[in-house]
Amino acid sequence: MAEDKQVDLSSLFVVEAESIRIGGLNAMLKFSNFHPINTQSLRSGIELADDLRSDKGTVLYPKDTELSWERISRLLKFRESNPEMDFNILIKSSPKLMDGLRKSLKEKIKSLFFSRQKAVVFKKLMRNLTPMFDELTDKVLDRNEIALELFRMRFVCEFAENQRAIFFADHALNTGIFSAAIACSQQFDSIFKDRSDILPKILITGLFHNWGAVMESDRVIKAQQEERQNIYWESIQKNITNLQKYDLGDDVLKAYKLMCGWQKAERDFVRQENNATLANILVVAEMFLRREDGLFGESASTKDIVDYMNIRLMEKQLNDRAVNALTLGLELTDIFDFYSELDRLTKKCPYEAAVPYPLTGLYSPTIFVCNKKVTKCPFLELSVRAVNLIQRLGELGTGEYHRCKLLTPKLNAFYDDYYDDIKRAVGGGREKEAEDNGKGKDKTAGSGKKTGKGAPAPAKAQAAGGEKKQNEQKKEEPPKDAAKDSAEKPA
Repeated sequence: MAEDKQVDLSSLFVVEAESIRIGGLNAMLKFSNFHPINTQSLRSGIELADDLRSDKGTVLYPKDTELSWERISRLLKFRESNPEMDFNILIKSSPKLMDGLRKSLKEKIKSLFFSRQKAVVFKKLMRNLTPMFDELTDKVLDRNEIALELFRMRFVCEFAENQRAIFFADHALNTGIFSAAIACSQQFDSIFKDRSDILPKILITGLFHNWGAVMESDRVIKAQQEERQNIYWESIQKNITNLQKYDLGDDVLKAYKLMCGWQKAERDFVRQENNATLANILVVAEMFLRREDGLFGESASTKDIVDYMNIRLMEKQLNDRAVNALTLGLELTDIFDFYSELDRLTKKCPYEAAVPYPLTGLYSPTIFVCNKKVTKCPFLELSVRAVNLIQRLGELGTGEYHRCKLLTPKLNAFYDDYYDDIKRAVGGGREKEAEDNGKGKDKTAGSGKKTGKGAPAPAKAQAAGGEKKQNEQKKEEPPKDAAKDSAEKPA
């Protein structure tokens, strides 16, 4: 049958000047919400912009005919008698149809927004966006070309061969919501004096950020798992110029280029503010949601993702304002306090050479080392070697590093007061994992004012009970996920 052959997804829904071309009867069934039993489900306002003819030229329905449930049923019966028949259906983008498309889009966006708003962990982040949400979405969807293309993105994904494609479309909507929520946070009060003009642009930036990958969703999903993420970002980048026809704005297109550059370790823009604000918000929102959804791997918990992102912040690979807005918006204050303290201690080094170690995955840093080997510094512990890396770990390349005697005691003093609270936030689940493996709790290491509630991470246990062994070893293996967390890898 002609309808069963491999189809070009982009040809299923083509927007023309004042009409929409639907590529085939199966596509029309999807577009119209046709149901063989439920006659009330059909989308209203589907009116022919040209005569609908058979392949022999016979007019089946003339121009201006509204396609009712009964008329579509007749087309299905006609195709049963003519299995090789294909239909190319041109319909009007009338005000009635556009209102219906806008309504369905808004309902989907609102559904995703309300699900976040009801969850305790996201309630605070969404709070400032709530009173302006309806007006904001109406303003974005008011332009026909924007509403049609957003609808087309979902339509293409729903029609894709692999049903996982719809995750790409949902990811776009969620990224728009989170980007707007981050922009509404207190952290951006000094950047956005008047949010009424900038918020629609920020929402649009998120909604279209993966447009290129959505349009090639079948190709992305069919790729080998190890190549899928690379093809995803390649598809986004090569299609950025095709978005110019929707007049999204030069700053929006620039944000997409910077976002794609970030994936290739081009990250200098994260330290910029006004010139890269859209990109910095987008990168943070997109990264969080991609890891939460498990778009290219296993999904991760909210706390683990925010911990990971704060590590990237410490390595100057993410924008501090955007990460802080997300962290505080999710009420993960223990994580925020922890990395704020690390940042405060790092800045106490007069030579800008202090680096917390280790700082990957769920391994909490227990010492500070000198990244520049400043021998004139009175706090450099030259008598012993603290770390000898055989592969790169974050900011630290291969080689020997010595302990900082100024900042390491301050870090451990901070742990003594807050360690258990911090580990429950940034390393939750490790204690349970140890118990499941029959290892039980380490009741001796990492003790402090709030001890007895949580087992320390391996690095903490080593610092409290195994410093002598650490200093004597010739080479120290970095955590297994060090290579995965390195700056050169896509996030």
